[in-house]
Amino acid sequence: MFVAYLVLVFIVVSVIKLYLLVKDMGNEENAWQRETTRPWSTGNTTLGPYSDAEVKAGNVGDFITFGSYEQDNDLQNGKEDIEWQILEVKQDRMLVISRYALEHQPYHSQNEDVTWETSSIRAWLNNDFLNSAFSREQQEKILSLPVAADKNPDHDTPVGLDTEDAIFLLSCKEASKYYTYGSLLSSECKGTPYFYASSMIPTTFNDNCSWWLRTPGASATYAAVVGKKGVVYTNGERVSGRSFAVRPAMWLKIEP
Repeated sequence: MFVAYLVLVFIVVSVIKLYLLVKDMGNEENAWQRETTRPWSTGNTTLGPYSDAEVKAGNVGDFITFGSYEQDNDLQNGKEDIEWQILEVKQDRMLVISRYALEHQPYHSQNEDVTWETSSIRAWLNNDFLNSAFSREQQEKILSLPVAADKNPDHDTPVGLDTEDAIFLLSCKEASKYYTYGSLLSSECKGTPYFYASSMIPTTFNDNCSWWLRTPGASATYAAVVGKKGVVYTNGERVSGRSFAVRPAMWLKIEP
């Protein structure tokens, strides 16, 4: 009898574990949809993908939507609104970064010496991505401003010249500024279903991703990254690496 009881308990426990596993798989599959439909806004302006409304200032840490890009990996239903997190607010503009990793892109198309100024990722962001993600009216709200060729804090790698860009990547200096210890902002990042589906390394929504910074790494063929745990790696990774994420950043004009 005792053995039969133990067998019964084992079967019941196994059934419960199987149920929970299936349930978790369903939760994971819908996690991104739940996150993107969560009402983050608390009265701050939320911009639709083709909104002509004025851009109003929010608070640091708030999320807004602006522009659209493929994210749910369902190419039949069109592009989804891009969510952005506010990193800084000034009198006439605010700095935002994409909440999710939107794409896999190498920092540069060739494994050769490169700086942000000459990188293929800079060209992609300010041409392909800019024109794909934003309407003409929205592009008028994105400020093209000087982007500093910030030095690597740990290496004397050549940084090239300052540029002027509408879309850019954060530098090591900026990442350290906005993602300080104790900040409400988190540098850890997840991707969209589209991002994970195109990944060269099998990943799921529960996995964080590493994302590019524009600062050169330990040598001219490396670029700095933010790792999966949100730590800035100044040594960086090879610029031709294709398993790293792109989190575009931009300054939006605030209407008076």
